[in-house]
Amino acid sequence: MASFSDDMRPLAQNLIQDHEIRVEAVDDLRFNVKLELNNYRTAQQAMSAEQEKALDKYMDDLHSQVNKLRQAAATFLGDLDKSNQSMADQLSLQLTGQRSRLATDTAVFIDTISSAHQEMATAQKQSLVKGRNQLRAEVIATLEKNHTEQSAVRTDQAEAAKIWASISQPKLSQPKQKNRTKKGSTKSSQAAKSA
Repeated sequence: MASFSDDMRPLAQNLIQDHEIRVEAVDDLRFNVKLELNNYRTAQQAMSAEQEKALDKYMDDLHSQVNKLRQAAATFLGDLDKSNQSMADQLSLQLTGQRSRLATDTAVFIDTISSAHQEMATAQKQSLVKGRNQLRAEVIATLEKNHTEQSAVRTDQAEAAKIWASISQPKLSQPKQKNRTKKGSTKSSQAAKSA
């Protein structure tokens, strides 16, 4: 006839296996969260790099257009100098007005570009802050879930220890099995401690 501790050994082993499974699940969850954080960070960096390249290309194109406009104006001025002196005086007055308008238009254009760039930077910053806050909330929720699962594991362990303790105490109604119960209770208490 098997002793009481032999009967309880499979139960203790099952409890230990369940605990190991839970620990393994928590480790997997931690790894997945870390991986998702890294993926999110990489995606954000790639998106920022692409936006920066697009902005650099836009600014290069703008500089190129302004340079072409300056070159065209310089050529125009050179042609005016070669033309008739009397026409040069008249054209000089017209050119002064054109320069003023061109400077005003260029200034307005640059201000518009600057405003658009500022708006885009503000929108991107808001998006990044929103993404970071969302990520923080998800991480906090994950940590709380992990904490809850760990608390459940601790509660299960405490209940198992109580059960082992109540099982290992000798029963007064069975004096013939006193020695056997003591041996079984020693093994049971050792199994409860290891659990």
